[in-house]
Amino acid sequence: MFGNVGTRTISAGVKILALTCATGILAACGQASTPSAASKPGTSSHPWVIGVSVPDNQIPWRLEAENLIQVEANQPQYNGKVKLDVQNIPGGGNVEEQIQSLDNMIAAHVNAIIMEASSSTALNPVIAQAHAAGITVVAFDNEVSSPYAYNVGVNQSTAGQVGAQWLVQQLHGHGNIVINLGGAGAPVTTEMDDGALSVFNKYPDIHIIDTMYSNWDAATAEQNFSTAIASYPNINGIWSEGGSYGIISAFQNAHRSLVPTTGRGSNGFRLAMLNPTLKAAGFRGFSVGQPPLLGALGLEYAVKILEGQKVPHHVWTSAATATSSQLQLGVNVFKNFPPSYDADFTGYDGLTFTTNQVLTGK
Repeated sequence: MFGNVGTRTISAGVKILALTCATGILAACGQASTPSAASKPGTSSHPWVIGVSVPDNQIPWRLEAENLIQVEANQPQYNGKVKLDVQNIPGGGNVEEQIQSLDNMIAAHVNAIIMEASSSTALNPVIAQAHAAGITVVAFDNEVSSPYAYNVGVNQSTAGQVGAQWLVQQLHGHGNIVINLGGAGAPVTTEMDDGALSVFNKYPDIHIIDTMYSNWDAATAEQNFSTAIASYPNINGIWSEGGSYGIISAFQNAHRSLVPTTGRGSNGFRLAMLNPTLKAAGFRGFSVGQPPLLGALGLEYAVKILEGQKVPHHVWTSAATATSSQLQLGVNVFKNFPPSYDADFTGYDGLTFTTNQVLTGK
């Protein structure tokens, strides 16, 4: 419908390291997308009913994103314009359950759907049904391949490369590393892993001695690494997609020296990066991931589309990255804030939220 549609890159409050920019790793952030079709705009009558589909919203990042969608919908500019239809998907939030959630929204004739996708491809048939019904579909974080959907997120492959390149530099190109992934089969996990491996494969002296899945959960990561530490006497570095402060606990409990570790934006991991005792013991961390306010951006773009504005089918935000020197209490890391919650919810595309809004959705 719109012909060739490009991408938009949103600058983030925390910048990606200059050394990674110089290597050209981030070039993919601006690549264009050319969908074969576009979603139909919804009706112009108010309020627009916007469905929200988030699988397994007890994962802290997803609960945080859902809360920020609620907060954004209550902003003055959306007063009387937006009504949310939130359908939580319990348990693991598998594909079949999410398809049922989307079917329910289509049957209810919502005007738009914003969702955290459980699969990049398996939802395509139901997305096509929504398109045929004139319903706009916006996926945030996990990208979907349907030409009928809009995507708002971070270039996950690029984020994986950035963290991997940092780790390689910390290890001077050689050492034994363990990879800790999020959810098996999740689009974000697959893409980040592929990006990281594209870097590690260039260094024959980097040896991946184990790969595990911790579902972005610190307790699971701690348990997994307690086993790994007992099995491998010489772990030199860790590339981790999430739950990284649990990894730190596992090393401490085993009385093993901490090693260079990447992680997402969890508050606990970032507090560890600032911990003077850990820093004095040689701990070095690098935080790279995607901000949970992607959900709020998804709502913002759904409304723009319903208003008849032309927007790109892919909107890339910058990866949320920080070394310890780039962390600032009260800005991108917080005291008295849950360690499992992501600390990136300020300064992206003009969106800034408070810790209370993140925790309560109000």
